[in-house]
Amino acid sequence: MLKKKIFIQITTMSDPISIYNEPSAMEPLLPESDRGRLAELTSDILQAAGKLSGSVHSSVVREKIADLVREMNCYYSNLIEGHKTTPREIELAMKADFSSNPAERDNQKLGLAHIEVEKLMEQRLANERVDVYDPEFVRWIHQEFYRALPKSMREAKTQSGKVYPIHPGELRDFMVDVGSHIPPDHQSLPAFLERFHSFYG
Repeated sequence: MLKKKIFIQITTMSDPISIYNEPSAMEPLLPESDRGRLAELTSDILQAAGKLSGSVHSSVVREKIADLVREMNCYYSNLIEGHKTTPREIELAMKADFSSNPAERDNQKLGLAHIEVEKLMEQRLANERVDVYDPEFVRWIHQEFYRALPKSMREAKTQSGKVYPIHPGELRDFMVDVGSHIPPDHQSLPAFLERFHSFYG
């Protein structure tokens, strides 16, 4: 059985250049329609969150809920990327009980890295005034995530079998495929990140 590496697949130089060279390709950055309804839903969520925070007075209970939400975030994030790791497998991984199946074990390690970096991010946000949309912060998250993975999982492979290293915190300098998603051209990544920052930041 081939060992599953990481969730990106690199294209070869003979593949077509990405059509996403300009940040305008990701516009609109907010839905144009139903903004009023979205504002109402946002208000409802904030009110519900406030009520929940006000009803949980124990710091121990709040931390247990936070642990559960991190595991839930990990499960759905990995699922979106095509890595199905059950909540039970994530729970076992947190106890250093890994599957004997290489692909499942790698998914468990991805899950652990996700949870670890979410905790780091929470700590940093609690102690620093951070612009979470700044490209430097985004690269920091990437750096900490890949640092948390074993070196064997810090690489991607082309369809022809050529292996490329993934350097924590560094932008890629090659084209990739993420499932059926076509990402921006690697040369355009700084411009996309700056547009993301200027709009949401």
